[in-house]
Amino acid sequence: MGAFSLGRMPHGLNPLGVAPCAYGMDKPALPYLYSKGILAQLMGPLCCPMAASSILSWSEDHTLRLWDGETGAPVAVLKGHTRGVWGTLVLPDGRILSWSGDGTLRMWDGQTGTPLSVLEGHTAAIDRARLLPDGRILSWSWDHTLRLWDGETGAPLAVLSGHTEHIERVLLLPNGRIVSCSRDRTLRLWDGETGGLFAVLEGHTGSVNGVLLLPDGRVLSWSDDAHSQ
Repeated sequence: MGAFSLGRMPHGLNPLGVAPCAYGMDKPALPYLYSKGILAQLMGPLCCPMAASSILSWSEDHTLRLWDGETGAPVAVLKGHTRGVWGTLVLPDGRILSWSGDGTLRMWDGQTGTPLSVLEGHTAAIDRARLLPDGRILSWSWDHTLRLWDGETGAPLAVLSGHTEHIERVLLLPNGRIVSCSRDRTLRLWDGETGGLFAVLEGHTGSVNGVLLLPDGRVLSWSDDAHSQ
């Protein structure tokens, strides 16, 4: 895997992520995050059910790239984002979803890298996205909103607005509801189907940094105010 050695990273600027596609690879290389001179291992590899021994990388140079995992040869350059690519997700059908500092999500053909659709609506950098059990996509952004999208077409479905500061974490509950926590000192409980707001959970006096579902169904949150609730 010398083509991806630290000494000669393949993108024009620091790659934000490199991940092996586990299909067809007996011993996939460990994925790494390389940014601003700091090397840190990713939480886990992306499994890309598109081509055996493929590797997907994404970078501050605004592109994603597909590579041959055996030879290191480039397969495709996925161009379209106008700022750094902050993350990717490989969908069950092999399509690639990416999100960026440019405020858009984009879908790509996982075999060829051909652009399929642009998911527009956020007005600031997108922090993260995830696939919901029913195939829809949930994203959240520095514009303080969450958004629901059709996972097939990319069409916008709902805007979950109410937070007034950056959204730190999002938790999906078994009943389909969504919990978000924010630097605005609140948690918010949303209807995962319609995006409607159920409740605002107030009490913290600092940024709410995380949220966890407990075995008994209660939700635990923690904050810069040095308290858990």
